[in-house]
Amino acid sequence: MKKVFVLFFSFICVVAYSQPNVALLEKINESVRNKNYVVAEKLTTKLLKKEKDNRMRAKFYSDLGTFQRKQGKNTKSEASYSAAIKCNPNSVSSYVNRAGLYESLGKFNEALSDYGSAIKINPTHEAALINRALLHKKQGNMDLAASDLETFLVKRPAHMAARSNLANIKKEQGKLKEALSDLTDLLVDYPREEIVFNNRADVYLKLEQFEHALIDAESAILLNEEYATAYVTKGEALLGLGRANKACAAFNKAISTGVRKEQLKDLMKDCK
Repeated sequence: MKKVFVLFFSFICVVAYSQPNVALLEKINESVRNKNYVVAEKLTTKLLKKEKDNRMRAKFYSDLGTFQRKQGKNTKSEASYSAAIKCNPNSVSSYVNRAGLYESLGKFNEALSDYGSAIKINPTHEAALINRALLHKKQGNMDLAASDLETFLVKRPAHMAARSNLANIKKEQGKLKEALSDLTDLLVDYPREEIVFNNRADVYLKLEQFEHALIDAESAILLNEEYATAYVTKGEALLGLGRANKACAAFNKAISTGVRKEQLKDLMKDCK
């Protein structure tokens, strides 16, 4: 069963500020707060007609692309992000935003190129490094994914999600003892993170240390009773311990808290 990893999504610039046109900017802010992206798009288009400074135009175009993306206008969103980059070729956020759009459209090579451009401008940019790492991971390039996370952690060594993702990549690489050590250290710093408990339980499953896996899965559930994935992990640990009836109960609890039944078909093949 595939476990839920700490995931990071693209950091999208929403509102840019400038001294002129304050009233218009305030209306855009209000539209964003109300999630009225149609109005935000119209007002930002109007603002762009007034703004002459290319650096500010780049920010506004990037915002415009985000409002369009929120509405599913992907072609227009791409064009707006590209316009932002044309106005300011050093706009890291615009590259990251366009990369996120490309990734959502399955254009992974284009996304990697844009993340690379952002990192070339700012070698320690959080969103660019982490998002590129997760894309490398998605494509099975574990060494490249690990390298990006390690680069980021030099700057932010305590970052919980980056550390957790790096440990999970080590697990995928078969470096189970390293992954276990990393997750144990992480729990010292973040003892109330149910996802980290669940991720360590998954490593214990791979090591066939089912009692330890069960303890960690139950710790995750104690921290968050609605954490469906932990019930799946608990069920897997119970199966490993030969407690089939209790495992089936855990799987049924996972289903009642959000896991699709078909995802557990193989695990539940002996459940009545």
